[in-house]
Amino acid sequence: MTRRSMLRKGAEIMAELQQLITSLKANYIVLIENDLRYVTDPYAVIAKFCNLSEFQKVRLLASLINLNKGQTANGLEAFKIAFDQLAHDEALQESLLPDELGQYLAEIKGEAILPTQLIAAIAADMNELPVNDAFLRSGIFHLDDERYDALLNEFAQAPGVEFAYYRSKPVPAELGIFLEELKYGLHHTQSQYYLAVVDKMLGEGQEESGKSFIEVDLVELNGKHQLNSLAFLFTSQPSPNPIQPIDYKDFFMREVHKGSDELVKIIAGYLTDTSYATVFKNFESSYIEASQKAFTMALTNQQNVKHVIKKSINEGISPFESLRGWFDQIVQYNIDLLQVDKIDYYSSLTKFFDGQSLVDHTGIKEYGPDLEKLNSFELFDSNINRKGLPIFPGDIFLKDGEYYILVGQVCDLLIRDTGKRGAKIAEFLKFKVIPFGDEEQEKFTVAVDKKGKKDVLIQHFFDLNIDSYGVAAIEITSKNTYYGDFNVLDLCYYNAGGNSELIINGIESYRNVPWVTSEKYTYLEGLHGYFTANQGNLAANKALVDEEMMVFSASDLAEEDGKMVFGFKRISRLKGRFYDSLYQQLINYKARIDLNLIDQAIATTTTVDVIVKYTFIDTKETVNVVLTRLKPHKSFVLATDVADKVTDLFQAAVNNYSTFIEGNKSKEYAFTSSEAGYLLELPVQYTDKDNKLKSADGENLRFVRLFKETLENKAVEFLDNNEKSELNDNGEISLLGIRRGIKLIQNNISLVFKDGRVQKIANNN
Repeated sequence: MTRRSMLRKGAEIMAELQQLITSLKANYIVLIENDLRYVTDPYAVIAKFCNLSEFQKVRLLASLINLNKGQTANGLEAFKIAFDQLAHDEALQESLLPDELGQYLAEIKGEAILPTQLIAAIAADMNELPVNDAFLRSGIFHLDDERYDALLNEFAQAPGVEFAYYRSKPVPAELGIFLEELKYGLHHTQSQYYLAVVDKMLGEGQEESGKSFIEVDLVELNGKHQLNSLAFLFTSQPSPNPIQPIDYKDFFMREVHKGSDELVKIIAGYLTDTSYATVFKNFESSYIEASQKAFTMALTNQQNVKHVIKKSINEGISPFESLRGWFDQIVQYNIDLLQVDKIDYYSSLTKFFDGQSLVDHTGIKEYGPDLEKLNSFELFDSNINRKGLPIFPGDIFLKDGEYYILVGQVCDLLIRDTGKRGAKIAEFLKFKVIPFGDEEQEKFTVAVDKKGKKDVLIQHFFDLNIDSYGVAAIEITSKNTYYGDFNVLDLCYYNAGGNSELIINGIESYRNVPWVTSEKYTYLEGLHGYFTANQGNLAANKALVDEEMMVFSASDLAEEDGKMVFGFKRISRLKGRFYDSLYQQLINYKARIDLNLIDQAIATTTTVDVIVKYTFIDTKETVNVVLTRLKPHKSFVLATDVADKVTDLFQAAVNNYSTFIEGNKSKEYAFTSSEAGYLLELPVQYTDKDNKLKSADGENLRFVRLFKETLENKAVEFLDNNEKSELNDNGEISLLGIRRGIKLIQNNISLVFKDGRVQKIANNN
């Protein structure tokens, strides 16, 4: 490689590092290195201050003020304003600053802006360790290690990057300040992560003190305060056997050799690793949350579930499989909702995965048995028998060491609720299993030879004959078409191992098979009757069958251990889109749309204003909520929507309901509509003298309904203004009065209205 190409390559890696920092939103960088040295010259402190970023200056001035060094803070700020107004000489700046500030100011005629009081104040303040630490944290320090300079300069090229520097890990007493500075830095830079570059030893006389800080202290800090970090352990003594990342946390704690010639490339690789783990962590958390939401939805949708079950039985599909498909659909819906707002962030990370920065962890077996099984799972379902799935296009059968795949249209092959199917005979393509070829071969390909013979090649088929994976090679020709009897094929459904067999005596045992519904058992009784009645004839007619083409025949009947057996079994199924492609190659078939398991209810929604009030009380509130119209059912609003909008006066009462159905006028509630709009009236409830909960049927409650005692003293006092009054001769207490709060003098009990109920409160005096 030429020097020019090496430089170009280096520039590309640096650019990628900067893009990674930006895309990962890791713009806040914390360096902890005991080789950082305090600046002891006040002139150098002032010069370095002028070169700090605005973020660092603001943070430093705030720290000085917190340390009661307001004179120094004000002096530095005033000097910076004056310094910026000078006519500067870039060449002199580069040669004289920061060490020769006085000489530089003399050269450009700016000595007057530097007051001696500021020099004296800084010199005095630097006798205090907290002040030196404040200067150092904001970037005023000496560091003679060029390796750090190269790294920090690369980090600094990324837009919006800010730094914090520390000479040692924070002791417990300093963790509060450290945490606040972290949060401030993350907020200012709008970062998802902070990068922690930590010296491995930290010069504390303890072996690997920095490593302990990363693995223990930072992990605990992040966990307690929901922070995310990517930690680099910077060391001149790298571990001889660095840990390859396996667990999620491993991707966020990496060791970096200070002396590496490819420092930038290594860190770019580690940042890509972090992006990689971050994306898949998002997938994991989205699936978990989406599954929880789907679970909650499923618990309250029995009506739709019954529809799914009914449809699945009508279509001859396992209820369990249909419900799982319905649930998966809800999960996918919620995943989309959860991810759409952050899709730009995660998409920006994935663009680095095909580049050179994504590290191949050669110490980890990346392509092993698990991944092979996953590849096979994408194409084939080997659990169809245990799932209780009926005979279906794409089912694969094994007979005498040879494989056959069932082809046809779903509508012809499924048994309907009439107990019949459209097709009279089953059609198959025979295939063989060949070894893998080119590793880059597509999972599903069509190969055409020079004579025009077409083979469909499907990777990752598990060959039971040799207990290994291979390629299913399916010849698409009419001479490769074979046939079978649905009666013997259907028996595979009833046996967990997929064998085509039937118990001769004791058919009742099939009732205990979990996936066998009453309809399926009735169908099996018919098969059992057919085979039992014709058992002798089936064997005798074997010679009349064209065995070369009719490979799955009732004439293959044999009897073993009290069972009728037919010498083959169903082993797996080629999945949806791959089967559709195969069938299209066979007869130019377009894939049939999957069964729609969502209830065809016509639902529309609109937002409406609803007046909420209590019966017989004029106080009301208006809320804007969603009204759902679900034909043929009545319109309704969800109680949770109303509860979110009303005040505390109505909230508890509303939460007693799940929905409010339009037109309801019962004692429970009234939800009506008119030209004036929608009105929701909630009952006023009270506990009578027998401690029974009742609803008020008028504007007043009588004393004798509330209390077992006889009313002797009619005097009352209103709680809102201490107004004195009396009950009428009937001892009636108005709901409006109770709304104000009313104290009954006779029994020293107050009646108040709260959470939709009249509540009795015993007074202390």
